[in-house]
Amino acid sequence: RRAIGAALRALGMRLDPVIDKTAAVSGSASVGEGCHVLANAVVAADASLGAMAIVNNGAVVDHECALAAGVHVAPGAVLCGLVEVGEDAMVGAGATVLPRLRIWGNVMWGRKTSRRVPVLATRPRVGSHGVSSLWWCS
Repeated sequence: RRAIGAALRALGMRLDPVIDKTAAVSGSASVGEGCHVLANAVVAADASLGAMAIVNNGAVVDHECALAAGVHVAPGAVLCGLVEVGEDAMVGAGATVLPRLRIWGNVMWGRKTSRRVPVLATRPRVGSHGVSSLWWCS
């Protein structure tokens, strides 16, 4: 998605954000170039969406969250306040990310993942049933 956006920009195209009429986006939120905020999504006060980020149907990005470029927040996911999500990471459908957590780039945050401390991913996925050889966080 980010590569396609870069190619379109190289051709001189402007990539305005697309915000569905049923989405609620705070006036103090920042929505980057090429972002999509889909039906019934919420982007709360002082949240920041990097270029080409997607906040999918019914997802919530609460106050002061910072999403880097290319982040995908899947349908029904909830990011509580002050969450940071790195480039090209994905927060899975129905997932809840507790306040003040940091998710590094290129990570998939699964639906049943639960952490109460800041997370720095060292492998590509954080999983649906805690930590295993396939799903890792530190």
